[in-house]
Amino acid sequence: MDQGRWAGDRAVLDGIIKMEQTRVDDGIWMPERVEVRAAAKIFLTKSFVIDRVLTYSEYRLPQTDVPAIKDPAIP
Repeated sequence: MDQGRWAGDRAVLDGIIKMEQTRVDDGIWMPERVEVRAAAKIFLTKSFVIDRVLTYSEYRLPQTDVPAIKDPAIP
């Protein structure tokens, strides 16, 4: 548990972020699941808690009307 200073008084902070990724077309890695858990106690009386899980899916390439141009400098 980390302890810090906030506005001249004591704050106790604790948290973790976890992220899972998935590989999509052409080796691009994108987030699949993000989990955020955090807690803070300020002035030893006021508490804040964050507990969120975000999921992402159905990635697809954007459809454009512009034709792809290969760069001659890149083999």
